[in-house]
Amino acid sequence: MIQRKKRARGRNKRDATSLDERYLERSGELEGKVELHSDERVNFGKMPNTWMVVQTDARGQQATLTRLSLGGDTSLKTSDVMEALGEHYNIQQGLDEEGISSLLERALAKPDTILNSNQVIARAKTAVPGDDGRIEWEGKLNEERLTEAFQIHAALKLQPLEAAMKCDARGFLVLPDQILAHVHPETEGEAGCNIFGEESLIPGRPMPLELGENVRIEDDTIIAGAFGYLGIGKGVLSIAPPMWIAEDSMRAVYCHMALFEKPPMPTEDVVRSILTESKVTYGINNRAIEKLCSKQLSPKRKRVLTLARGGPPMNGEDTRIEYTFDPEQRAGKIMPDGSIDFRHRNLVIGVQEDQLLATVHPATEGIAGYTIFNEELAATDGEEKVYTAGENVRAEGDPPAKFFATVEGNAHVAGEVIHVKPVYVINGDVDYETGNIDTTTDVQIAGNVRAGFTVESGGSIMVSGSVESGATVVAEGDVIVSQGIVGEHTDVIARGLLSMGTIQCKFIQTAGVLAREAIEVGSYVFNAQVRCGGEVNVHSGGGERGGSIVGGEVFAARSIQAKNVGSSTTAGTVVGINSDPVTAIKLAKLRKEQRELDRTIERQLRTLGLDAIDNDRIKTIQYNTPKARRAHIAELIAKLYEAKEVYDKVQADIKPLAEKNAEVEEGANIEIAGTIYPGAEVHVGQSVLMVNKDINRSRFFQEDDAVTHQSL
Repeated sequence: MIQRKKRARGRNKRDATSLDERYLERSGELEGKVELHSDERVNFGKMPNTWMVVQTDARGQQATLTRLSLGGDTSLKTSDVMEALGEHYNIQQGLDEEGISSLLERALAKPDTILNSNQVIARAKTAVPGDDGRIEWEGKLNEERLTEAFQIHAALKLQPLEAAMKCDARGFLVLPDQILAHVHPETEGEAGCNIFGEESLIPGRPMPLELGENVRIEDDTIIAGAFGYLGIGKGVLSIAPPMWIAEDSMRAVYCHMALFEKPPMPTEDVVRSILTESKVTYGINNRAIEKLCSKQLSPKRKRVLTLARGGPPMNGEDTRIEYTFDPEQRAGKIMPDGSIDFRHRNLVIGVQEDQLLATVHPATEGIAGYTIFNEELAATDGEEKVYTAGENVRAEGDPPAKFFATVEGNAHVAGEVIHVKPVYVINGDVDYETGNIDTTTDVQIAGNVRAGFTVESGGSIMVSGSVESGATVVAEGDVIVSQGIVGEHTDVIARGLLSMGTIQCKFIQTAGVLAREAIEVGSYVFNAQVRCGGEVNVHSGGGERGGSIVGGEVFAARSIQAKNVGSSTTAGTVVGINSDPVTAIKLAKLRKEQRELDRTIERQLRTLGLDAIDNDRIKTIQYNTPKARRAHIAELIAKLYEAKEVYDKVQADIKPLAEKNAEVEEGANIEIAGTIYPGAEVHVGQSVLMVNKDINRSRFFQEDDAVTHQSL
């Protein structure tokens, strides 16, 4: 009979002793293989010369009387011989009484002689083998097809769904309580018995099949316990629910695979039961279940139907602000000659007094999601941001919800702060007529900033002409110069406190330029000191020199893009990647201070005759110093410890800045679309590449603490 668990059938003394013997017994061939034993005489009866010799095989299949001596005793009977056979040879069964009587008659005819014979006097009763167990399958079911169908069980476990549906095996779809097969159990057969009275059985083999999930047996009938695909895998008959479940537990799908026969029509209760058994309780698609149970599907066409779907969490929205103007500042358009067209910059955003500038939409709470197993999926609440009113802006609400301009001017957005800057317009040059300009407003200059004059603005600065030699231009926002920034001791700084902090100009020549974010140059950079915390981009406008960096130093935190660096007649051009200007300045200052402290400590140690600070030796020096010099030595030691304390603090301050500098270097690069000439230097952090030959169309970056390059 089919068992739910594998079991080893124990053999007892009645079973055939080996597989070979069992086979021979079943085939009736064992009798010809008998091996006989014992040639010893066995005395019996009343006379001393009455004896017999009987040979038997070890398994007791037969006995042969080979010699018989009556010793002259004519009173012996057949029963006496049979009794002796049982007493001395333990022969209990299968005795041939007629054959024994015939032998005795022959011996009695000559009672004083020895009778020689090879007559078989006892034979074993052969066991009749039992019938093997077998299964009688219903309909088109058979073991070969069910083995193929088991591939569907494995396919339903694959991810994603597309992989599961690639399975081309055909299967059988069964309903609960459907009869699958009838079992004909194995029989024990008819017992055999050897001449020693030992019984033996050759039972039939049980059917090598186990019952797995969702299959049961009642009264030798195999019955389906659930709706699903029937299959045999590794000798186990089981039913897999016809359902695929997503790895993220967000979807349960009915999978209709190719079948050997028309599928049965499940009821809604049957379909819901497989969902319940799989613990799917959330997001059940009732319309899909109704559809599945109302129309029979084709056995040849594969289909999928979503039975349940989880609800993903809905994260809350961050606080957002809706402006009534376009706050996005864009790069000014670079003209063919390299000059800057202000109209594309969106730097001037004019607003009126009492104009609504922006409306704030508060952050919202997240809504939890659920898997199909009703497991909660946490949602993230939106991030709260507080927008504030800057200069000349009025806020309403707590926290502020609406912002209004209190003056006419230009609107600026700096992070979460909204400003309105009145516009200071100069219809000409900044020169002796205007004097230096220092204002909190935006500044628009229709002409040039003449040599030696200064323009400082709390907003952004636009110059329609040039910034001349020795002039200074400093803006809290951006600086846009339509023409060039020219001359030694000329400084242009975009701090980026009010906006991104970018500088745009046609060219930079022998000047110092520093921007918090990006620097856009329309034509060329010549003998200039350029620093920025973002990207430097030198475009190729304005003729043959367009796109060139020649002489001076150009450093950026993220990238530099140019056509050419250096020239065939100019040496000493430096381009490099370094941290943003503020970090670079702080780091350089601290490292300079660290070097000075290091020299001070070294000098004081030499005075004390020490190689390093050693507290025990310092105490010894103090103790051994004459009284006249102790005060001087004590003062020197105090200064040594003071310098060491400051040194340690400086070193601690350097560490985060150095780490920040290293982060900037990672992924940063310099792209030269044309040629970088011999004599130029490429710096990336602390690594330097000295260029000694023309390098064309290359990208430079740091790798393994060295500057390397590859072709564009």
